[in-house]
Amino acid sequence: MSAQEIRKRDWLQLTLRMIIGGIFIYAAVPKILAPGEFYLSILGYDLITGPLAKLAALWIPWLELIGAIGVIFGIWYLANLRIVQVLLGVFVVILLLTLIRGIQTDCGCFGHVLGRISWWHVVGDLILLLMTTFLISWAKFVRYSEASD
Repeated sequence: MSAQEIRKRDWLQLTLRMIIGGIFIYAAVPKILAPGEFYLSILGYDLITGPLAKLAALWIPWLELIGAIGVIFGIWYLANLRIVQVLLGVFVVILLLTLIRGIQTDCGCFGHVLGRISWWHVVGDLILLLMTTFLISWAKFVRYSEASD
């Protein structure tokens, strides 16, 4: 692979990091500022209740924020990419379970910005999941390439 190809891919990698990190920061801040609203959104999915839902409402936004900052700035980069990837995987499963059960509820993704959940939410999360998978693969490839030089 030529140096020019690597630079192009580095720009792609940086762009994807900014997109993923930006989306997760944008998602985390309203939930951190209004945990009660996020708690009600969690209850709307009818999967968990009580103390577990309260715990999720308090911790998930901070995981999103920490993961996003780490992805953007490269702090514990792979660990934070994995955090974001796991969150996305869980979100996809929750959305699928809720849609299959026919429950209509507020997404809670970015506060009340996105409204009711739909299959488009699943598609969006799957795209983000693919992006994180690409970034993890790219980081491992670069590390392997540098080790073999």
